[in-house]
Amino acid sequence: MKKMLVLSLLMSVCISYAQEPNQDLYKAIVESKTSVDVPQNILEQYSGSYELKPGFDLKFYIKDGSFMSKATGQDPHEMFAQSETVFSPKEFPAVIEFIKDEKGEFSSILLKQGGQEFKAVRK
Repeated sequence: MKKMLVLSLLMSVCISYAQEPNQDLYKAIVESKTSVDVPQNILEQYSGSYELKPGFDLKFYIKDGSFMSKATGQDPHEMFAQSETVFSPKEFPAVIEFIKDEKGEFSSILLKQGGQEFKAVRK
C-alpha cells in the first residue's frame, strides 16, 4: 500500500511539473541562447492572423524591430527565433513553426505547448 501511495504521489508531482514548467528557468534558458537573426522581409511573410479555433487567433507582427505574437484576449509577447521558421515566446515555453504550403506561402503554423500540438491556418 505504501508503494502505491508513493508512486501515486511521484506521478502527481511529475505530471504537474511537466505541465507547468518553471517560468524563470525557461526565461534563463531563452536568454542564454543566441537568437537567430531573421531578415525583416522573412518576418513580414509570417505576419498575420492564424486561427487556432473559431474566435481564438494568434496574430504575428513586427513592432519596433521585434517580432511579436498576440493571442486573442491576451497580452503581446516578443518572439525568440530558434531558426528562420521556428520561434518561441520569450516569456513562456512554447514553440511555433511557420509552415509553407505547396505554393511556397506560409499558410499555417504548428504550435507546440504543454505536451500538445495545434495547427492553425492563416486567415
